[in-house]
Amino acid sequence: MDNDEKLSWKDRRDLIIEAGIGSIPTVGGALQTLYFGAKNEKRFKRVERFYEEISIEIGSMKEKLPVIHETENADEAISILESINDEVEKASSQSKIDNYKKAFKNVLFRFNNDSFDEEKYFIRLLPDLTELELNILFSSNKNEHKKVVDGDFYKKDKSNINIVTGNINRLSDFGLLDLVFGTLLSGGQGAYIDQSFAVSDLGSKFVSFIFE
Repeated sequence: MDNDEKLSWKDRRDLIIEAGIGSIPTVGGALQTLYFGAKNEKRFKRVERFYEEISIEIGSMKEKLPVIHETENADEAISILESINDEVEKASSQSKIDNYKKAFKNVLFRFNNDSFDEEKYFIRLLPDLTELELNILFSSNKNEHKKVVDGDFYKKDKSNINIVTGNINRLSDFGLLDLVFGTLLSGGQGAYIDQSFAVSDLGSKFVSFIFE
């Protein structure tokens, strides 16, 4: 390890262990235990900024946060927050980090949930989704009947048609899009049923979880 990668004890202490994570109401103490041990400074700074921004954004809503030790599913929720920590460390896209920030805040305010199965799935899924796939979900969720309009995502020269089609099929495989069967049509090759995709109920929950 070269000198640039080494962190003194003071550096570690002054980073997010006591400052960033500790500033988050109700869960800061539980999350502090994640960061004992040397870490890459760039990752430290990324996560430090992540928590600083969350702390500022929820500053006026702190009184609405549940008391962590009074919730039945505290361990389950903390586990999700730990997963978000790990993903923020690895994230290279600011837009993805913004998604994780929304997710983190949504978990904070949902500590009383009966189950966090969907949230766990969403956090596992988000790192694997491309920016185009997230755009397809977010944009289509605002359409009438939440219908996916393939052409909205084509480049002008339509050079990415196969990529768009592949992304839509992947989103369907993940359960975020539903295949919708339309009317019976007739054409040069005979009768066929019109098919399209629409954002599923699970997909809408995912969009809400990481964007709202």
